[in-house]
Amino acid sequence: MNDLVFIGVLAGAGVLSFLLMFVLIKAIIENRNIKREKEEQDKANGVITEKKESMLARLISEFKRGNFSKKGKITLLTISLIVFIVFFALTSFVGLFISGLLAGLIYLIPNMILKKRKAKFIEDFNSALVDSLEVISNAMRAGNSLGQALSVAAQEGDEPIASELKEVVRKNNMGQSFSVALEQFMGKYPESKELRMAITSINISLEVGGNLAKILEKISSTMKQRKKITDKIGAMTAQGMMSAYVAGSAPFIMLGIMYMTQPDMVTVMFNTLIGNVLLLVVVGLVSLGIKMIKKISTVKV
Repeated sequence: MNDLVFIGVLAGAGVLSFLLMFVLIKAIIENRNIKREKEEQDKANGVITEKKESMLARLISEFKRGNFSKKGKITLLTISLIVFIVFFALTSFVGLFISGLLAGLIYLIPNMILKKRKAKFIEDFNSALVDSLEVISNAMRAGNSLGQALSVAAQEGDEPIASELKEVVRKNNMGQSFSVALEQFMGKYPESKELRMAITSINISLEVGGNLAKILEKISSTMKQRKKITDKIGAMTAQGMMSAYVAGSAPFIMLGIMYMTQPDMVTVMFNTLIGNVLLLVVVGLVSLGIKMIKKISTVKV
């Protein structure tokens, strides 16, 4: 009975691997055919097309820029599936856990790094935004217009705020309204709630009138208070975050202790199909538990 189950699982895994490879190869061939037809059509029309990057080169460049596109995420997922299929084919069912864990890490680690990097960037961006709003407010109180105040903030501000404000001023000098230029600026950083609040307030003030300098001063003060509250909440919920990591590491610590005391009992988990499946289930449940604890401990401001 066990032999039949093993053969059935192995056959199913083989069929699934073959189907995945077939779909992947078919998609690659269709994509190349479409590109070839487009290149031939552009060549017939006299259009010169630039040489495009390979999938791996595009993935690396997107990682350096700090943001994966939809194609980049699909490429990363494809690489993870290929790694899983190759390792699973080389190690049979014994390597199911290692194959799944390795494929999961290949997909998750780059996304986690980018998420952390983006959070740090947005935090620094919002901090620089507060200083720029204060400079704009003080410049307008001194009698400067909005355009002149933005120019002053662009000269004294930190990157990337300074470059973006220079771009807003340049677009306005070329005839574009401040409202449209600021909306385009906001569209580049959709993760920043502070930027959305500031630009929305400026656009409303430009439409209906009002003391813009005083409005920006209040917005800057509100952002500072919000930052203090966020830091305080982060310190208060740090214990919950630590509990998530401690609870998540406990099963693997116990597994290590059991391996040192009862190695025969632990090696069964790695040398059998049921053991590999149980290990994958444990990793999945631990990851889900950590995510739930972090979600409960997170307070949005």
